[in-house]
Amino acid sequence: MFIGIPYANPPVGNLRFRKPEPKAPWSGVYDATFPKTSCIQPQMPAVFPIPVDLSEDCLYLNVWTPSTTDGRKRPVFVWLFGGIYIAGSAYQDMYNATVLSAFNDLIVVSFDYRQSIYGFLDTGTTEGPGNLALWDQRLVLEWVRSNIAVFGGDPETVTLSGVSSGSMMAHAHVMSPLSSGLFKRVFLMSGTLFTDTTSDSVTESIVKGSAVARIVGSANSFQDLTTHTERVLDCLREREAWQLDVGTVAVMLPKFLFFMPTFKSEYLPFLTSVASASGAFTPVSALVSVVSNEGTFPFIYQTDYRLLDQDIKDVSPDYMRIACENLLNTWTKDKVVPLGVAYIERAPPEDKLAVREATCDFFGRQVIR
Repeated sequence: MFIGIPYANPPVGNLRFRKPEPKAPWSGVYDATFPKTSCIQPQMPAVFPIPVDLSEDCLYLNVWTPSTTDGRKRPVFVWLFGGIYIAGSAYQDMYNATVLSAFNDLIVVSFDYRQSIYGFLDTGTTEGPGNLALWDQRLVLEWVRSNIAVFGGDPETVTLSGVSSGSMMAHAHVMSPLSSGLFKRVFLMSGTLFTDTTSDSVTESIVKGSAVARIVGSANSFQDLTTHTERVLDCLREREAWQLDVGTVAVMLPKFLFFMPTFKSEYLPFLTSVASASGAFTPVSALVSVVSNEGTFPFIYQTDYRLLDQDIKDVSPDYMRIACENLLNTWTKDKVVPLGVAYIERAPPEDKLAVREATCDFFGRQVIR
C-alpha cells in the first residue's frame, strides 16, 4: 500500500483554475505511508466524512498492491470517487482498497482531484479552460501508463471506474478524444452523462462563476467573467479558498447543482448524444450498472425524515406531493422540473407511497442514468 504520492504540482496561487502541471521527478526516498490532504470542499461530515485535512494542495494518488512477488503483471483498476462534483475523497474509509486488491489480485489506484469551482469553472478561455477535474484525472491515467509497471501493474490492462459523479466523469473520458488510449475498459456504476442535469454548457458555467465572483468582490455590474475574463480570474486567484467555498454554496443553494463538467469545450467537444450517435468516442469494453432505488438519494439529503418512513403515516398526501416537487426544484435544472412534475402526477395523488416511488424513479432515470 502506497499512500499520498504526488502526481501534480499544488494547484495554488497562479495555478488555480489552470491545467495541472505534472510533478517533477525527485531524488531520495518519498514517504508514501500516510494520507496527505484532500481537496477543498464544503464540509458535510454526515454524508461525506473526510478523515484528513482539506487543502488546495491535494493532488495525490494511492496504489494498493497484492502482497505477492511472483513478477506477473496484474490488471489495474483506477477508481474515481463520487460526490455530486463538490465533495468526497479517496481517503474515505469506504474507498480503502486493501481487500479489493488482495481478493481480486488487482493493482488499485485511487486519488483526489479538484472539485466544485476549482475543478469545473469554465470560462471558455485558456486562462480558465474548465473541466480541470478531468485534466487532473487524465494526468493520473498518464502517470499509471508510465509508472504502474513498477508496482506490478500492466499498463495495457487498465480499467477506469467510478460511482455516481465519479462514474459520470469516467463516462466523460470515454467521450473525450484526449483520453483515448489511456485505458482499455470502463465500469460505470450508477452514473452517465446522458442527461442535461449532470453537465453544463460553458455559458452556464460562466454565469455561475460570475455570480460567485460578485459575492467575493471580484466582479460587479461593470466587469465579470464575460466582459473581463482574465482580470476577474486573477482576482479570484487572490481570494482565500474558504471565500470561494462560501460564495459557491451561496450561489447554488437551494439547488444542489454546483459546478459540473462542460460540453462543447476543449476536453469534451461534443454532447454525449452527438458523440454516441456519430461514433466519436473511445472504443473500449464497457460495463454499465445501476441498482434498484438509486433515485432515493435526494430524500437522504433533505431534513424531513418523516418522508423516509416506511408507511409515511405522519404527512398528508398534499404535503408529500409538495415535498417531492421541492426536491425536483433542488436537484434538477429549471427546464427539467415540469417534466418531473408530470412524471410524479402519473401516481395516484392520495397514494403517498406511489408518489414517493415515482419521484425516486424519476431521479434515478433523469439524474443517475
